[in-house]
Amino acid sequence: MNAMNKDESWVFAQSEELIPFALKHFRYVSVGAQDAARADKVFLKKFARLTKEAGAYRLRIADTVGIATPFSIGRLIREISDAADDLLLEFHAHNDLGMAAGNAISAMESGASALSVTVNGLGERAGNAALEEVVAAIAVTSSDFCQIRMDKLMPLCRYVSELSKRPIPPNKPITGDMVFTHESGIHCHAMLKEPLAYQPFSSEILGRTSRFVIGKHSGAAKQ
Repeated sequence: MNAMNKDESWVFAQSEELIPFALKHFRYVSVGAQDAARADKVFLKKFARLTKEAGAYRLRIADTVGIATPFSIGRLIREISDAADDLLLEFHAHNDLGMAAGNAISAMESGASALSVTVNGLGERAGNAALEEVVAAIAVTSSDFCQIRMDKLMPLCRYVSELSKRPIPPNKPITGDMVFTHESGIHCHAMLKEPLAYQPFSSEILGRTSRFVIGKHSGAAKQ
């Protein structure tokens, strides 16, 4: 609001005017609460209630500058949901502190019904929550069902990487070249007996394969 030279009363007045106007032209209207992670909580809750009363389908809670943590986002989603009589919430994460995917999962587990994601985490500054990381995290850690086919993630991410001219870092979670590569002797020895000993899930889920490399961390085993 400081950047736009506006105040809270202007926000409320615009919402009361624009949400009903939008509903005349669209079946579903989603309202975005930019920089909600830093907003005054009393003001944000009042804004959420107004959004609900005006007939909006969903309210998007944005961590615009990426300063939130999974704990703070989980708490915020629950508080807003309670304050706005279970209004459907979406969460929009930025990755400035490297927690976008974790914050997105926390928001989902706390009641958010939708998540903003981008392929390869593309977005302003350090980017947004990465589609492939969020999908894999839901599949591995949650009982919630995600209908996105994980075997299609690698081709999609490589295609977007090529078009955007932004190479995928080798240590990038889920899609990096090194994430299913093993060099440490203790890791390789164990995985020859149990493939999931040092992997969170099977590489085949993504249409990939695990591999072993010989390096300074490798060794020999008698059995």
